[in-house]
Amino acid sequence: YDRATRHFTLAWTSAQGATYAVLTSPTAAPSSFTTLVSGIASGGSQTTTTVTMPSGNAGFLRVQQQ
Repeated sequence: YDRATRHFTLAWTSAQGATYAVLTSPTAAPSSFTTLVSGIASGGSQTTTTVTMPSGNAGFLRVQQQ
């Protein structure tokens, strides 16, 4: 995480040919997540992307296959 730019780099095990979304929420409640970015193409067996976090001091991220 880069505090100055609010950029957060995520890496996860992924499926070949899949597409992913990164969701964000100020709480860990499953119903509170909203899409931060979508349409992230799989990088093969591992995917890495960098997102810009919303304003605020804390939050949660979740990667979801679309």
